[in-house]
Amino acid sequence: MKRSHLLRTVLLLSAISFVAIYPLLPLDNSVSNDLFFLLRGDDPALQEMKDAAAQGNLTGAKILLHKYFVNRSLEPYSKVSSNNVIQEMQSADLSIRRIFTVVQTTRAMYNCSESGLITVNGRVIYDTNWHRNPYPHDDEWIWQLSRWGWLRDLARSYLGNIAIGNISTAEYYAENLVDTVTDFIQKEPVGTMYSWRTIDSAIRIASAIGAVDAIKNSSAFTPEFCFIFLRFLVDHGRYLADFHKVQFNWAFIESGAMIELSSYLPEITEIDSWQNIAWNQFERAVDNTFYPDGGSKEQAINYHRVATGRLANAIKVAQQFEHITAPTNLQNELARMYVYILHNTLPDYYSNSFGDSGVNYHRSHLGSASQLCDHPELDYFDANGNPIPGNTPPRLNVIFPDSGIYISRSRWNDSDALYSFFDGGPFGEFYHAHFDFGSIQIAAFDRRLIVDPGRSSYTMDEMSRYTLSSYRHNVVLIDDQTQGAIDPSSSSWAAGYLGSCARAAHDDYGAKLEREFLFANFRNNLTQDANLTIPSSSDDVGRYWVVSDFWAGSGSHDIAVQWQMPKYRPIFVDNASIEINQSQFTNYIRCVKTNFGYGNMGIYGFGPWSEMLNISGGNSATYGQPYGWYTNKSNYFVEGVTLRYLGSINGPSNWFTVLYPAPYDPNITITTPPFQYGGQNYSSGGLGNAPGNILYIQHSNGSELHISLSEPTSSGKNVELNLNGYKINFKGRQITIHFNLTNNITQIFTQYLTELMIDDEALLSLTSSTLNVHANNTLNALTCGLEPLGNVNAVYIGAKLLPSQNYTIENSAINLGTTILGGGF
Repeated sequence: MKRSHLLRTVLLLSAISFVAIYPLLPLDNSVSNDLFFLLRGDDPALQEMKDAAAQGNLTGAKILLHKYFVNRSLEPYSKVSSNNVIQEMQSADLSIRRIFTVVQTTRAMYNCSESGLITVNGRVIYDTNWHRNPYPHDDEWIWQLSRWGWLRDLARSYLGNIAIGNISTAEYYAENLVDTVTDFIQKEPVGTMYSWRTIDSAIRIASAIGAVDAIKNSSAFTPEFCFIFLRFLVDHGRYLADFHKVQFNWAFIESGAMIELSSYLPEITEIDSWQNIAWNQFERAVDNTFYPDGGSKEQAINYHRVATGRLANAIKVAQQFEHITAPTNLQNELARMYVYILHNTLPDYYSNSFGDSGVNYHRSHLGSASQLCDHPELDYFDANGNPIPGNTPPRLNVIFPDSGIYISRSRWNDSDALYSFFDGGPFGEFYHAHFDFGSIQIAAFDRRLIVDPGRSSYTMDEMSRYTLSSYRHNVVLIDDQTQGAIDPSSSSWAAGYLGSCARAAHDDYGAKLEREFLFANFRNNLTQDANLTIPSSSDDVGRYWVVSDFWAGSGSHDIAVQWQMPKYRPIFVDNASIEINQSQFTNYIRCVKTNFGYGNMGIYGFGPWSEMLNISGGNSATYGQPYGWYTNKSNYFVEGVTLRYLGSINGPSNWFTVLYPAPYDPNITITTPPFQYGGQNYSSGGLGNAPGNILYIQHSNGSELHISLSEPTSSGKNVELNLNGYKINFKGRQITIHFNLTNNITQIFTQYLTELMIDDEALLSLTSSTLNVHANNTLNALTCGLEPLGNVNAVYIGAKLLPSQNYTIENSAINLGTTILGGGF
């Protein structure tokens, strides 16, 4: 068994073993007939019930309880309504026959023979063993069944038929709902395996409350059923109070359920205790589950969203019900959790996907965030999650340093905007993380172009193993081995007006493997805004990504670089974007373009590549299959393509990939100019055993020189080359220089620089903790990373001290724009 699959299996077995001991726990917490003695005595109607029960008149007490419950005005937070009664009846009819659709899989839960029928409440129903899993290869299905989402369809069918006057049909569905709930209560004592896992019991509370409350005016809702159902709810409250979890999404779901249950049962004295436990548990769970940067330690966006949503719902419950009070500090915690969701939202307002996650529409989440939280970035949205005209947009480039997530975009509220996600963080806790260190996601021009497979099931079938593994992520593989549970050995980041650059390394393959992910965002129309908050516009064509990989190991190895994409017909091209046959690929260059009607990408791979595979089916033992991903808008699995670069290396090596998006046809030329480093000559841009990658990209708006080294230049050494009539000398680790159409140097992005000399004269230099921008006539925008500077004390232009209010330091970079550098000096 490969190490990633072994780790996942161990985590699953540890969780399942805890579930298995539930029936052995001392679960003496059923309230039985003591329900009446838990009622508050400050209401005459409640006191009358208590007195009747105390006198032994349980029948009378139940009648009073039923009358009180039916007539009370309190509406549940999880209220059920009918939207399409025909479809709801179709689903309800199946559940009556004990055929349930759960996690997109329809299965039966009963024996079809006549002996499979029993009588409940004087009516015949199918006999069901609710705690036995008839599908032992799929625990998730039986767990989800116990959450009772399907019960709502019975309630909706009742409401829909009442609305159109079909009273007898409505009563039929109410009777079946009552009989089904009664059957479960009679057969499943508190703590029964499968049917009483704490997370499933917590989710069941909302389904049960909403569904049963919807049919309380039915004749099927008798005093006896009213009594056993309310007792059933109190059993849930006591059970969760005793056995709630302390971290991860379970803790948030269970705490939220206790709050919702408390909102629905203000008559029960124990809700004060449940509330205290739940709010304390929320506070502990936030500390245990979330990093200080707001990201979930589970490293799966879906479970981050689940935990955030449960806390948000609990706060909404407190706002709706006077007898529920939320601690004020939790709203501050909620804000940073929502900011993480905000930046993991693509330009189409759907989520990205990493870890065990599907794609989810985020407008409702952003709308809730804007109403519940006081935060400047969340204030950009209204209650429906739509941007508010005139409000300041959120940041374009964001690092979540504890989570190791790096996100950049070119613009907010623009479906054509460029968006990228880079995972350079720790392996997630619990068991929802994937083996995806260094993975990348990209969207541009209203299309996801580099994708993540998203969710998996909890069963170790082929699909689950495939979506978990490194084979299904956009990563580097050494000797075709999947990653282990990686934490970064190093990382760095700088970002600003002209783009972003993230670097992260790990040692999982026995030596340092580092990936640099650069977003170039050069501008046609530079803003005059001194704060540099204006996003790039759609006519800024110097916008793309460069991925540089560096391997520090010794010996011979096979390597693979993978890109997961939507299915497309590949167009093979050369380094000048000219269509060729695969047989015409030369040496180390392998390039391909997509051919969608709108929203395309060129993938230009430069490295030790002997083969480029465009796989839409293959050997599952080698690559994993089927190929595909969970698409947005419908959350179903569709066919995809794995683009796999294969090659061999010997000793320390480096290679790079340019990911160039375009609305229609990517059209650039990439060359690898020769250079010198430490007196040694390198050809082909330094690919292979060299200090780093040197590449030159030409496009319709000018050109860029990229220098990316595996390590910062050492003492007395520099990168030297001649380009566009300039002699260029660079000291540092990374720089991108933009030339306009007349080959003037106009914009520079650098993540790590100590000196840049042009024609033997300094243009940028560091002295102590000071950045010097020397006299020039062409430079009009600069983003400079601060990593080599430490604490920045001053910024100079020429000999003039730049006042601090005229530049920004954000995302570990100084940004200088046209207000500062404009007009020759």
